[in-house]
Amino acid sequence: MALGKEAEAISSFERYIEMAPALPYSYLRIAEIHMESENWPKALSIVNQGLDHADNKDILHIYRGHIAGEQEQFAKAEEEYRKALQLDPDDFLAVTFIATVS
Repeated sequence: MALGKEAEAISSFERYIEMAPALPYSYLRIAEIHMESENWPKALSIVNQGLDHADNKDILHIYRGHIAGEQEQFAKAEEEYRKALQLDPDDFLAVTFIATVS
């Protein structure tokens, strides 16, 4: 993303959320923007919003795990990765992420 275009991108993704709140992808893109700037509270807030509204929740738990891991909250990260795995037992990435924080 071009430097300085974050607010514009967030605004676009927020419009997508209004149109399709059950899809997790816009929540994830906004979270990634906040994660890039290490704004963990905002990243977590948008992921939590996604958990409240999106249908596909396993990837949102993966992102909660990433956010926790970046803050060196490894037990919380593992817990979130395990939630993702519970929701999608075939998610090999969740297994990989669990191994990285265990």
